[in-house]
Order: sequence, then C-alpha cells, then structure tokens
Amino acid sequence: MSADLLRLLLETTLATSAAALLVLALRRLLMARLGARVAYAAWMLVPVSALAMLLPAPQAATMPMARVVQAVALHPLQPVQSAASLSWTSLALALWALGAVATVALFVRQQWRFQRRLADSAPRDDGLRIARTSEGLPAVVGLLRPRIVLPADFDARYDATERELILCHERIHVARRDLWANAVAAALRALFWFNPLLHHAARRFRRDQELACDERVVARHPQRRRSYADAMLKTQMAD
Repeated sequence: MSADLLRLLLETTLATSAAALLVLALRRLLMARLGARVAYAAWMLVPVSALAMLLPAPQAATMPMARVVQAVALHPLQPVQSAASLSWTSLALALWALGAVATVALFVRQQWRFQRRLADSAPRDDGLRIARTSEGLPAVVGLLRPRIVLPADFDARYDATERELILCHERIHVARRDLWANAVAAALRALFWFNPLLHHAARRFRRDQELACDERVVARHPQRRRSYADAMLKTQMAD
C-alpha cells in the first residue's frame, strides 16, 4: 500500500511538473497571440494533469481460472517488498505528509493574519466593506461568500473614474471565482510542497490571473485605459 501511494505521488509530481513547464513555456506566446485570458486559462492543465493521474487504469483482461491456478502452482508468490524497503517507503510518505500539513498550516496562518486585520472593516451602503488599513487592499475575501474589502483611503487615493475601474476589477475576480482557483493552487502547493517548480508556477499563475482581469477591464472600458493605468499605479505604490 505504501509503495503504491509513493508511486502515485511520484507519477503525479511528474505529470504536474510537465504541465507546469508546458504552460510556463507557452504563456508568453499565448498572451501575445491570444490574450491574457487564454494564457490564464492554460493553467488549468496543471490540476487537470493531477486529476488524470488519479483516474483508474484500464483493467487487464481476466485470465481463465485454469491459467490462474497453473500460474500460482508454477510460480509461488514471492514477497513484493523487503522489510527495509517497506520502512523506507513508509518514512518517505510520513515526511511527505508532515510537509503537506506544515504547508497547509503556513497558508492558514497567513490567511488568518490577513483576515484578522480586516475583522473590524465596516460595511458601506453599497454593500462593500471599508477597512481600517490599506495594506494589501483592495481585495476579495471569502470563498463561500466573497466580499470586496476596500482600503481605508479608497475615496482619497482614487478619483471617481478610478474607483469605478478598481471596483470593476474586483467584481471580475468575484464573477470568475478566482478565489476558488487560488484555493486549488494552494492545495497543489501543499500536496507537492517539495517541488519548487510548482511554487514558481503559482507566482506566474497569480500574475496571469491579474493580467487577465486587467484585460477584461480594459475591454469593457476602452476609453479609460489611462485612468485604469493610473489606478493600478496608485495601487502598486500603496502596497
């Protein structure tokens, strides 16, 4: 059982690594030719490759009972693994599980600290929330009930047009369920915590996610490109 799990982990690691390398190699070309939304969508190959490895393999044709009896009689069963190899596979799986749990704990702690700073955010008349801090904001929080949290200086930092464009950006995140995509990325990073390629790919994934969102905002407001660029610059300078 331990050997099967370790083999599945290795095969899934190779599959997700190959998918991540493929997307990393093609993302710039996809962005230039087809746009940021297509480059962002291409990242679906990574979780799909992991799921594909979990699908059951085709069952081999069943041997006639007589042939089974004959095979057992002529070739008695031998131990598949020695005690030493079994202990090594068990140790490897234990280390993997420990690393996965530690990575999940790290992500949960980071999210808890971020949401703790937003705990005293106040609701606005328009259904949005305004925080008492500005660091890392605006942002969408909450998987099941996503809500947009604005920085404390939102009205002072941006003019009316910029505020409209910023809210458009955040609402696109909500409509596309990008927080669920981020949760899947975090789960893959936890499962394959030992693979630096996936951590690198996750950063590129988040960048492509933002670029795809920017592309959609500009497509909706083509006459406000300059205002949107100013709003993004102000956001980056405040972080």
